[in-house]
Amino acid sequence: MKGPWSQVERLMDDLGQGYIEIDKDKRIRQINTRAMDMLGLTLKNKFCHGEGQIKEGDLVILADNVLGNDDGGLRPEDFRLINIKNKDLRLGDCILAIGTYKKDKKPHYKYYRNDQLVSNIKLESVYEGQKIEIEIQKDKRVISISLNGQAYPMSYQYAIGHMILLDGETKEVKFIQAPGYSIRREALKNILQGDFFQAKPTKNHEIRAIVLNSRFDLVSKEAEFNDILDGVLKGQIDKQVGELQEINKRLFLCDLIPMEGEDQKTREGLQIILHTAMEVERLMENKVPIIDRIERHFRKEVLFYREDKVQKSQFLGTSAQAREVRYLSYKAGQNKFTVLLTGESGTGKSMMAREIHGLGGKKAPFVEVHCNAISRSLFESELFGYEAGAFTGSSPKGKKGYFEKANGGTIFLDEIGEIPLDIQVKLLQALENKVIYPVGSSQAINIDVRIIVATNKDLEEEVAQRRFRQDLFYRINIFPIPIPPLRERGNDVYSLSNDLLNKICQKYGVPQKRLSHEAMEYILSYGWPGNVRELENCMERAVVLCETNLIYPEHLNILHQVHDTSLGDLLDLEEKRIIERFLLKNGGDRLKTAQDLKISKSSLYGKIAKYAIKA
Repeated sequence: MKGPWSQVERLMDDLGQGYIEIDKDKRIRQINTRAMDMLGLTLKNKFCHGEGQIKEGDLVILADNVLGNDDGGLRPEDFRLINIKNKDLRLGDCILAIGTYKKDKKPHYKYYRNDQLVSNIKLESVYEGQKIEIEIQKDKRVISISLNGQAYPMSYQYAIGHMILLDGETKEVKFIQAPGYSIRREALKNILQGDFFQAKPTKNHEIRAIVLNSRFDLVSKEAEFNDILDGVLKGQIDKQVGELQEINKRLFLCDLIPMEGEDQKTREGLQIILHTAMEVERLMENKVPIIDRIERHFRKEVLFYREDKVQKSQFLGTSAQAREVRYLSYKAGQNKFTVLLTGESGTGKSMMAREIHGLGGKKAPFVEVHCNAISRSLFESELFGYEAGAFTGSSPKGKKGYFEKANGGTIFLDEIGEIPLDIQVKLLQALENKVIYPVGSSQAINIDVRIIVATNKDLEEEVAQRRFRQDLFYRINIFPIPIPPLRERGNDVYSLSNDLLNKICQKYGVPQKRLSHEAMEYILSYGWPGNVRELENCMERAVVLCETNLIYPEHLNILHQVHDTSLGDLLDLEEKRIIERFLLKNGGDRLKTAQDLKISKSSLYGKIAKYAIKA
């Protein structure tokens, strides 16, 4: 390609921006390499195959992370084509499957309700002599199919279907799903229903030739964005700069610049300039509307299959960890088995215990016991109560213990690892038999309580050191819910800080305040060793100190707080933040990140492993 437009394309490539020019009929005139990469139109050689059509007896390997919400709208009944006739399969489920097309042969498959938010869902099988692995990595938003050791990954925003077909006789690969399948009209449902699929080119300039002169609405099927394009082309909408749009199920900051005709009255087309929505600098310039839109975008995945009650959780955030905690707490609230909450101090275990209790019935009593605040000699009487005159100094009327006060409701034993071993025996008996014996009494009291316990200790290590009873550990470890530290929850810090700010302003009856750009950067760059409790204290101090409606870094008092750490730890923490920031800026591209940081790729990989960076 030669001429002025090729220069524009190269310039946009150099700037890391996508460039597309469409005519008044929305046909693509120009598209640069960066735009093809951003829209998922670029193929790798391993995706190549000839044209064809699915035939009876072909092997089908597929995965769909949100059944019914992928581009083709694959439905449970479509799986009958590979002999999966499970009536429990529903829209919204995750499914991984291997089967033979239109043959009465036993398939291998797994499916999950999509609200079972495990990070990785995997199916491994040797089927028809082929070693097959399928994995949905929810935390990384990747579906990967591995065939005889060769992996074929597909990334996604919130929903996608991925499939490989093998010839039933030769076992040769005849079709592989790949990025850009919407423009090739190769959605899974269409292929399974017998539609022909195109040959995949071996070189990207061949793909460009297919894309050029194609209608843009074959690339973007999102009705909202296509309506906007129509409005700009018809002159009903002026140019747009920096608007967040969804294209091919990906989020972008878009500039839409109309091209006027010679009469200056009609529009002959428009230029689309794309910037990835995950560029930190652009996000922070307009952080509130952009991040709110991103949260709504990812919430589509959740709302497609989740019950409304799960969404009412106070455990905020859109990270995979936050969503999993919300779901587990919801499930715990629907039952009365013992729940074990684990996590560092300040992660919100007490709040989670109250939430689980509330889901089971808010009118029932909730008794919170801080085990680390009870004197060793008083544990038994505090937990189980005592009879009148049971010991010197006791009340002549006796006293109800925490368990009896919680009867019919929930008792929350915070820091259960602090309970002495001799009391652990009696606690185990109470949990096993549902009865307690007050101090000084031989009369049993029946109890009906939900038990929620919490600890910031490693109880397995405590058992190994004989500081915690093994039988009690097994009894309370029925439904564990690990609550992740704030530093592992990605951009959840943003939503948490704003939510806490709103609540604190209401608590003190002060006009609503908001965080300045500099304050938000300050907050996002900090490690929060004190977790949510530290963040809440920080926001409360800022509200008290700030006399205007805009909070600045000097109101936050973050980096001046003293924590027990070494200079080496602080340097490591800062190095980790820098690497994470550049990985985010480069969309996870490790080679580009290594180049920007002026270090070798092997050095970068070593640091990613050292700091357990998820990239």
